[in-house]
Formats: sequence, structure tokens, C-alpha cells
Amino acid sequence: MHIDNPQDERRRFKRYKLTLNALYRIDTPVYVRMWFGDQEFEAATLDVSAGGIALLTNLDIPVSSTLIINLTLFRLDREGKVIYFSPGELLGEVRAKTAQDPKQFRLNICFVKPDSVVTEEITRFIASNR
Repeated sequence: MHIDNPQDERRRFKRYKLTLNALYRIDTPVYVRMWFGDQEFEAATLDVSAGGIALLTNLDIPVSSTLIINLTLFRLDREGKVIYFSPGELLGEVRAKTAQDPKQFRLNICFVKPDSVVTEEITRFIASNR
């Protein structure tokens, strides 16, 4: 796997192009959660950083909504077996949305009060897969 890192990145946390599976639930506003239902949805990551994430989803979620996101990361154990794990849930705010086509949307999400253990695990994962 190759993780791309553009040199001209000017964010607080560098984002890395990386495709992973993600599950998310809509937290707020309540009317959005009621509209889509109180359930988990699947998405694919487009890029990841310790401060945010971009998701590709088939739901047209409004900007300013908050999502509870659960990533699936992986690592190799000493025997070379792949171990899948979730570092924990992250609360994120949708800061921007772009329609990729009529049924897919890119959501740019900034983590809100990220748990340091979870962000450290994401940072470690990115560093080990460069």
C-alpha cells in the first residue's frame, strides 16, 4: 500500500490519501438523524489525518452535521498475519460537502475533541504504512 502526501499541504495535520472502510452514525442535528434513521452507515475514506478525514458516502448529509465515526485499521503481527482493529470512535463535524456524482458525496470532516489515544493510533498507522 502507498500513502500519498502532497508537499504543499498547509493544514495543521497532514492528510494522507488512504482508502479504508469506515462506519458512521449521525449524531446531530436530531432532524438529520431522524431523516436517515438511527443506524450505522458504510463509507470509504479518501484521506485521513490525526485531525480529520474525508469520506465518500451515498448519503447527502448536510454541512455542520456531526458524525460518530469508526475506522477499521490493520497491522501485521509478528507472524505476518493481518490483524484488523478499530482504534475507537471519533466525533467529527462535516465542514464541506461535494457531490462526486448524483449518488455519491465527499464529506470533509474535522474531528471534534478527538481522543488522544485514537488520534495517536491513526498517526502510528499512517507512519507505519508510508
